[in-house]
Amino acid sequence: MNRIQHILFFLLFIGSVATAQTTFDAQVSRTQASTADRIELSFTLTNGNKPKNFKAPVMNGLRVLGGPYQSSSFQSINGRTSSSISYKYVVQGSKSGTVTIGSATVEAGGKTYSTKPITLTFTDAPVQADQSDSNGDLQAFLRNNFYLRAVVSDNDVYAGEELTVTYYIYINARSSITDYRLNGATQVPAFDGFYAEDIDVSHVQGEYQTINGQQFLVQPVKKVRLTPQRAGDLLADPMTVDATLSIRKQRSNDSFMDDFFGRGYDRINASATSPSVRIRVRDLPQPAPASFNGAVGSFDMHTTINTTKTTTDEPITYKVEVKGKGNLELFQVPELDLPPGWETYEPEVTSTASSKTYEYLLIPRSAGNFELPPHEWSYFDPKERQYFTLESEGYSIEVEQGKQYSGAGTTKEDVEELNRDIRFIGRSEPHFSKGSGIRVGSPVFATAVGFPFAAGLFTWLFLFWRNRHDDPVARAHKRAGSKALKQLRAAKELSEGDDTKAFCNEAIRVIWQYLGSKWQLPVSRQNKEQITQIFAEKDAPDDLRDETIELLRKLERSIYAPAISGSSSRELFEELESWITHMEKWQA
Repeated sequence: MNRIQHILFFLLFIGSVATAQTTFDAQVSRTQASTADRIELSFTLTNGNKPKNFKAPVMNGLRVLGGPYQSSSFQSINGRTSSSISYKYVVQGSKSGTVTIGSATVEAGGKTYSTKPITLTFTDAPVQADQSDSNGDLQAFLRNNFYLRAVVSDNDVYAGEELTVTYYIYINARSSITDYRLNGATQVPAFDGFYAEDIDVSHVQGEYQTINGQQFLVQPVKKVRLTPQRAGDLLADPMTVDATLSIRKQRSNDSFMDDFFGRGYDRINASATSPSVRIRVRDLPQPAPASFNGAVGSFDMHTTINTTKTTTDEPITYKVEVKGKGNLELFQVPELDLPPGWETYEPEVTSTASSKTYEYLLIPRSAGNFELPPHEWSYFDPKERQYFTLESEGYSIEVEQGKQYSGAGTTKEDVEELNRDIRFIGRSEPHFSKGSGIRVGSPVFATAVGFPFAAGLFTWLFLFWRNRHDDPVARAHKRAGSKALKQLRAAKELSEGDDTKAFCNEAIRVIWQYLGSKWQLPVSRQNKEQITQIFAEKDAPDDLRDETIELLRKLERSIYAPAISGSSSRELFEELESWITHMEKWQA
């Protein structure tokens, strides 16, 4: 049994080493020094299989004081095993100026690996190793050893094409910074011109990277999925984070006591700001297909229907599923070409990370054989740089006359309730029994029997008239305020629980739904620039426009930087109620 365990362990060990990535890096102890300083230069091959033929670069401008010294190591962490072999030199600058160390090469596993060049700067005057050696320029020390950068997945995209921007903190692992704690963001990017969606990176561990020969700890602090809404040069705005750093001081004669009592370290508050990143957004090619409605990416479409035989007034479930990668949340629903006399209403939409499904209820009003024709739907593929048109399957539907057909039909409210709650209404024949107390054929009996029919006829006439004259857009406009207040009161439970981030996400969603209903504003146009333009077109008061923009920004700050937003969930709830009241008064 022990022998089997040893064999399994050995196989796992060999497999973990074999599948690990092979890298070859060059590192230096420092990139700025005087000609009197000694610098450690090392070339390290990680997870290389039988390395051979190591060739050091030409070191013009350097004096080699020692080396190469060869060392190797193995380590296993959480079942992951890695091996490395290093070739080390001790060098010194022969004169002041800039020196570039070329690439070293080594062969391993039948491949040749090379390191990246490193640039060193030498001066005649001694250069301090870092801030802990003197009380010199702290800001210069932080600029070289603690900084923030924004990295975009692509800086040349089409309008509607998704990209990501990730903000990373870089900390020099060889500097005197021994520990750090992030305290939050003091400047949050606005991403004007983009539809932005936050991606959680709180669980992502930092990793070490070699940058210009020095090892840095690289930790992501924020990641956002961006979808550009217009063409032009847009910016991924700067972000500022605050941190508390522990910096090792210059050691005294009693360094042991300094470490024991914590006197060997300084704690400082530092901030880092990322430079803005310019993103070129191209306009989509024209002309676009008539069936194009804003989808950008790579997609596939599939349709299903629950039955091809039904009766009048019996709903049919028709589903359109779009799968793929792209701006799934932003394009509009496919348009259906229904047979004459058929009715449908807003579909039920469900989304996942890679698919979007529209479920329609189709209501046939008359008997006969009908064709549900195929419909076209187009998208733009940014990789192929062209439009593609997909066509759904067509269906032949046989509709028979229902047993209890009534010209009244089904009202929109009935269908919405059908879609939300009960799928089908019972259609069994009613059963009547003779009761006591009222004689059949008497005036009382005639009144009791005739009144429900008269009331039902009046109700049907009223509902028929309302459906003919009802304007769904006007109704949505009219009910937007009350609907928004109702949704806010439901979200008030989040504010009472002090879950500020969840409350603010819900509040932003309510604001955009409210403005979308009021102004028939599609999701693709829901951004601050568009609403500023609409306020101007509608000649709205400046203070109402500013209140709207500031409320959105305050909610965004409360999501990304609650420590500096200065507003509690309850205060934000009251401001939202006040804003809806002001909007309703202005549009009354």
